[in-house]
Amino acid sequence: MANWIKKYTIPKDEFEELQERLLLAIDMIKDEYDTSFANMSHSDYKAGDANKIYRPYFIKWIKPYLQDYCQQWRCDSVEVQNVWFAEYLGEDGADFDYHTHEGSNMSGAVQLLIEDKRNCTVLMHHPIDTDEGDLLLFPAMLPHKSPYVFDGRKVVIGFNWNMSGSIVHSDIK
Repeated sequence: MANWIKKYTIPKDEFEELQERLLLAIDMIKDEYDTSFANMSHSDYKAGDANKIYRPYFIKWIKPYLQDYCQQWRCDSVEVQNVWFAEYLGEDGADFDYHTHEGSNMSGAVQLLIEDKRNCTVLMHHPIDTDEGDLLLFPAMLPHKSPYVFDGRKVVIGFNWNMSGSIVHSDIK
């Protein structure tokens, strides 16, 4: 995996609490949103962030991982732009074909639930081996997709974010 694509494996006890809270929040709201723009079973992608009850908790949880990633590139500023969930059910034959994310320089996805490893996120025609509890960070301009889900259930929390601010020359006055 290229060094600009990073996978973090969240400690099991930390992830289990996150997973439980987020899946509960998603189950409470998932039928409220139209997903006709894509072949997803459920998603709140087009809803405003203010309506997403899980957003503040999720951002607080991922922020340390984003800051760690930024240090690799000698950046010191992190801004999460938007957050959404996507649920894919095999019974629906759901998928989301190749796409990129405009308006941000980075994207990310947390595998909340994945019942079949064949359903892992694909980046630039390469399946990324992820498990439940993995956080994947990558440049937003990389084409990626959720493959066709034939069996089981897959739930992902996706988000766009920006990193900026160079600390390379921070000692220059």
